[in-house]
Amino acid sequence: VSITVLDENDNSPQFDPTSDSVVNVPEDCPTGRRVALVQARDPDDGNNGLVTFSLTAGNPSGIFEIRTTNNTLGEVFLIKSIDREVQELYTLKIQASDSGSPPRRSEYTLTVNVNDVNDNPPVFDKPFGYNVSVYENVGGGTSVIRVNATDKDKGLNSVLSYYITQGNEDLTFRMDRLTGEIATRPAPPDREKQSFYKLVVTVEDEGNPALSVST
Repeated sequence: VSITVLDENDNSPQFDPTSDSVVNVPEDCPTGRRVALVQARDPDDGNNGLVTFSLTAGNPSGIFEIRTTNNTLGEVFLIKSIDREVQELYTLKIQASDSGSPPRRSEYTLTVNVNDVNDNPPVFDKPFGYNVSVYENVGGGTSVIRVNATDKDKGLNSVLSYYITQGNEDLTFRMDRLTGEIATRPAPPDREKQSFYKLVVTVEDEGNPALSVST
């Protein structure tokens, strides 16, 4: 007596523990590049064991796409540009479905961290310049003005340093590199020698390469 046991679709796809669960993608990553790989298998036979993948949540703008390869692999591709300053984390829900009738499904979570790239220069809060007056013969170390700039980037890419790059040839003023404060030196300004200064201040971030702006 020969008895053949026929398959029923009684197993759901199971994601392999080697599947990517957290990936880091730079915000200047080219579109069309694969950014993650997941794998799932189904021990059932025939169509009941053929797995396909889809993105079911976390991708409303269609930034990512998943493609099924060999009915076991899900390749996640970046198909639209990403910007960390807009969104720095995506939580994608991946569904693995077999081809049974009815199909059985499993879900998996993939976290995509968008890493910062130094793509934003510093911006002064008064980009058209600052105007200030100071009395002659004030004491050394007298604060004249504090300029301020911000940078949308993150980490070292947003750490700023300030410099006087023009107009201070006689070294009448000094600038605090970290705070952006301009103050007089021990030899204060003398109106009879020079009644007007036009200083150029440059602020630079610590990215690589560094970005800067002047006012």
